[in-house]
Amino acid sequence: MVSDNQQAGGMSLAVASPQFGFGYRPQVPGGLRFSDEQTILFAAGNQIARLNLEQKTMKFVPGSEICQKITSVALSPNNRYLAVSEKTHDDKAQIIIYDLMTDTPKKRKVLTREESETKLIKINRNTDY
Repeated sequence: MVSDNQQAGGMSLAVASPQFGFGYRPQVPGGLRFSDEQTILFAAGNQIARLNLEQKTMKFVPGSEICQKITSVALSPNNRYLAVSEKTHDDKAQIIIYDLMTDTPKKRKVLTREESETKLIKINRNTDY
């Protein structure tokens, strides 16, 4: 789909966005799951596809601009937050947390490797098993 967006100065800029995706990456841990009773999330290239089985529509959660590939995906227990781990073009890692409760998922937090290791260690140490 191509749409026109107005830029400052009155110039028009054509923006392309995907409408459908084919295939999925089975090697991505957590890369195929239901986010609700009618929506499947799956890794497709360097983005996450949201396939609604009832409406037969597909929407996408794009990877970051520096994403080379998605390395893993996790969904919160209440299905509200989606964590996407990416390998960037400069061989660094980052985790992006999205809020899925909106029609267009909102990026809530971006963790670099250093930040994510520190925060994940803190979470693991505070967890009672």
